[in-house]
Amino acid sequence: MLSEPEQKWVEQQLAECPELAEELAEYQSAVTAIPYTTPTVPMSRLEKSLV
Repeated sequence: MLSEPEQKWVEQQLAECPELAEELAEYQSAVTAIPYTTPTVPMSRLEKSLV
């Protein structure tokens, strides 16, 4: 997490540099897709017994 001054600095950089904002949007899109691209792994017997 960013502190408030750090967050304001990042927002200012994004406002001043459209290319940076576009790159950030691409990364956010990729990060959002990660949970949907990994295979499901079955729980082991030990994990099942703990649940």
